[in-house]
Amino acid sequence: MKLGQKLKESRKMLNWSQEQVAKAIKINRELLSMWENDYIKPSLPNLEKLAAITCDGVYEKPRVLSGLTFNHPLLGSVVLVNNNTTLGRQIFTLAHELCHVIYHSYETNSSLNQKDNTSPEELFANKFAANFLVPNHCLKDFLLAKHWNTNLDPERVLLTAYFFRVSYQFMLVRLQQGDFINQEQRLEWEKLSAVSMAQKYQIPTELWRLPANDQNILGKYPVSVLNKIKGLVELDFISKSQAADLFNVTIDTIKNKLMAKPDKDKKNFDENFDWLFNSKRGN
Repeated sequence: MKLGQKLKESRKMLNWSQEQVAKAIKINRELLSMWENDYIKPSLPNLEKLAAITCDGVYEKPRVLSGLTFNHPLLGSVVLVNNNTTLGRQIFTLAHELCHVIYHSYETNSSLNQKDNTSPEELFANKFAANFLVPNHCLKDFLLAKHWNTNLDPERVLLTAYFFRVSYQFMLVRLQQGDFINQEQRLEWEKLSAVSMAQKYQIPTELWRLPANDQNILGKYPVSVLNKIKGLVELDFISKSQAADLFNVTIDTIKNKLMAKPDKDKKNFDENFDWLFNSKRGN
């Protein structure tokens, strides 16, 4: 199925008009019509806005790098989390990467977290994160206390997700794993928008709404972190696009700043601060 057709079907599933969708993401209706008819393709930021209206995964999006773990010679295990994803996704990514720090940091120098990565290490980290964030006994106790264990509905799923500070989609999976809902219910409720439901029931939306696109600059990151990511790009371990996702900057910023050749006239300061101690010796 082409992207335009998928966009159209997803909109109709919500019973929204083109005008309603266009107004929600602040574009012209004519532009949305062009997307749905495959005349042009929406940009990644616009795809993210569309996904926020429905739910993660309804709209087809490029692979997004959610997080990265690597070993630093001085700092030890370093975890980077893509802050251009929803807060719920960031929390899961942090728990996922924590698993790599505990169990896999001795096996490899770097590990990355993508939504479609099905390697044994990534699947193990997903299971670890699931049980770390929502332990089975805690989920059961919460539902029993609320008397929801046998009569869940999308609103109660959303409230449960908010209590555990996880995404709506993730909570649906955990509830199915615990046999509180069946697969048919999960697939049907996945079609609903967490943000729209939260607004309807006056629940804070911070967990499920995409953050504003801040103008982050590379200069706030340690030199060694920048050099590590640059090396991973040069080795084709990650793409320039994925590096841009991690730092929440444009690909042009990655190309022109991170990957730019160093100026020979400038001093290359070492983050280890050896230059500082060397300069003080003998004084």
